[in-house]
Amino acid sequence: MATKSLLWMIYGGAFRLYVQVYSKFGIKIKFVDTTNPENVQNAITPNTKLIWFESPTNPLLKISDIEQICKIAKENNVLVCVDNTFASPFFERLLFANLFTLPDRAGSID
Repeated sequence: MATKSLLWMIYGGAFRLYVQVYSKFGIKIKFVDTTNPENVQNAITPNTKLIWFESPTNPLLKISDIEQICKIAKENNVLVCVDNTFASPFFERLLFANLFTLPDRAGSID
């Protein structure tokens, strides 16, 4: 569970999704401050399957080192999802970091 100091750092809708919905499926969530990649490394366990983080964060616009977090994930055979509300994928330059992005389609599936 998130420590009280981290709760203000995450968008309320995402928090509710993780805690109220995913928990019903047995998915365990660990909240960490991703602005320090060492926190991400220390949070990984043998059961970790996915690192999901937002950069810049909503609502505080904190920046995480996407490339470094992806390196940590790759070393641990963990998938990564970078949620992005404020910066376009072009400016985050994910493709140049050997990453890819899916465009925001406002929830539509073709």
